[in-house]
Amino acid sequence: MEIQSKSNRVRIFPLTALAPALLLIFATKSPAQDALTSVGHINAGAGESHSIAVSGNFAYIANGSDGLEIYDISNPAMPVNVGHTNNGGCAFGVAVTGNELYLANLDDGLRTYDISNSAHPVNQGHINNGGMALGVAVSGSYAYLANDNDGLRVYDVSNPSSPTNIGHASNTNIFRGAAYAVAVSGNLACVANGHDGLRVYDVSNPANPINVGYSSNASFTGAFAVGIAMSGNYAYLGDSADGFRVFDISNPANPASVTNGFNSPGSCVQRTSVSGHYLYFADFSGGLRICDISTPTSPAFVAYASDAAFGPNTLSEFATGSGNLAFLVNRTDGIRIFVTALPP
Repeated sequence: MEIQSKSNRVRIFPLTALAPALLLIFATKSPAQDALTSVGHINAGAGESHSIAVSGNFAYIANGSDGLEIYDISNPAMPVNVGHTNNGGCAFGVAVTGNELYLANLDDGLRTYDISNSAHPVNQGHINNGGMALGVAVSGSYAYLANDNDGLRVYDVSNPSSPTNIGHASNTNIFRGAAYAVAVSGNLACVANGHDGLRVYDVSNPANPINVGYSSNASFTGAFAVGIAMSGNYAYLGDSADGFRVFDISNPANPASVTNGFNSPGSCVQRTSVSGHYLYFADFSGGLRICDISTPTSPAFVAYASDAAFGPNTLSEFATGSGNLAFLVNRTDGIRIFVTALPP
């Protein structure tokens, strides 16, 4: 995939090198097709939908060169566009906490928005320390930015109108690494670091993030760590060639793979999220996949919705769940909304 930056074209992730018909095939357990019912769809403007955050009755979409799009999803069958703003850059990652929204805006850096009135998002703050802002996570008064070859940036956002860079961990493997996504839980931050694999950081002192753990994906040809989610003592890494892997991070210095990886031919897991005891992930042209992670050491696929049903050139980027709803942001296809029949 190539993304147009302000000054040049930057290759973020070589999706075009992958086979067009990418499907996960699971020999042990077939995901239930009837566990998902498609109820809503809307094309999210002129950009490409890369990421989503859901809060209450609203969905917030990082929509590439189109900027930030906001949808009222109180009626999932009829999502309504209620707000939009574009401050330049390329909206790639989004996180929401309370009335504050944080946008990873590629070569424009990090932007903060007041969304107390979702119809009129207000850009409050902006900071750019170089790099390419690809993913963002927020914990307490701090925003953690996955900043491509620049590594991990930590910002104090206690005053959202004036985000301050207080911490930085440069990319440990500059030749293979590309901090693509970040997740934070307690005193740990996990980064999906491109061809470099998984990096685990101690952020008990946000001003001094320390890389304490590492798991390489060098053994997987063409593997590119794109997605990361955390829940309890486990991290879930989405990988372009290895499907997804589950890591026990109870000992952060030694993240231990507890699965062999779901690496069926053609697997191309992208960015992931956890809601309750379900893992949601986008699988390129494989569509939306949901996995029950009640027992993290033995995850089980329970539902999917194939992109094949959505029409040509729909390449999923990010999936998440909220209550009995599942959301898929699907590049130029926009947003797909599903009702799940999965137990809570």
